[in-house]
Amino acid sequence: MGTAQAQTEWNASDGAPLDWFGYAVATQGDWAVAGAPFESEAGARAGAVYVLDQASGVEVKLLPSSSAPGGHFGSAVDLDGDTLVVGAPADGLGGQAPGKAYVFEYLGGSWQQVAQLQGSPGAAGDGLGTSVAVHG
Repeated sequence: MGTAQAQTEWNASDGAPLDWFGYAVATQGDWAVAGAPFESEAGARAGAVYVLDQASGVEVKLLPSSSAPGGHFGSAVDLDGDTLVVGAPADGLGGQAPGKAYVFEYLGGSWQQVAQLQGSPGAAGDGLGTSVAVHG
């Protein structure tokens, strides 16, 4: 039986110990994506996602366009080509937390949010975004 060895170590450039950086990860080609669902720049435990271009070493931090504290953006991530989907299973406003999924695309040299998916009508505790997948 062989042994595995880490080839690269990646830590968020502005990470804090309780951000949970790496809670969810995805890779494809030169891209590596890591969720930090307890990161608090956009609000307490609103979350963040970091995208690393492994070829250039450039890291980009993505935040949701709208998120409630405790939304946990970055709890789930998936990547296909230039499309990234990020789950925020406790996101919601007005005391409701049905969850959301955010879609980003790499357009014109930067990651841009192109959609926000949520249930209709959606209810507290639905957990939309607990798991995400993208293909094609």
